[in-house]
Amino acid sequence: MFLAVCALALAVLLATGDDLPPVRFALGATGALALVTAEALVFVRPWGFGASLAFAGSFVATLFVAAHDFVVGVVGTCPTVLPILVALSVVHNGLAARPGTAQGNPRPRGLP
Repeated sequence: MFLAVCALALAVLLATGDDLPPVRFALGATGALALVTAEALVFVRPWGFGASLAFAGSFVATLFVAAHDFVVGVVGTCPTVLPILVALSVVHNGLAARPGTAQGNPRPRGLP
């Protein structure tokens, strides 16, 4: 849900902003990665963690590009580092469920 809201917010910023081309590119790329990551996590794709990692990197890079200053970019990313790391940990552990757990033993097809 967060990724869909993030993609929508980035699309609005992209459509209404009069930013420089690098900022517009960063917004567009991050929005597209948000949609790809949302699809990968909803349908539990094996590359979901990689998509999440790419989205996190693009999100942080967008903050740096939009700030136009390295120091301001570092200060802007500080509050986002811990939530990003927690989210990546949850995605990684959720996709790498151990056999014998509910996530590690999916129901065979054809059973109710």
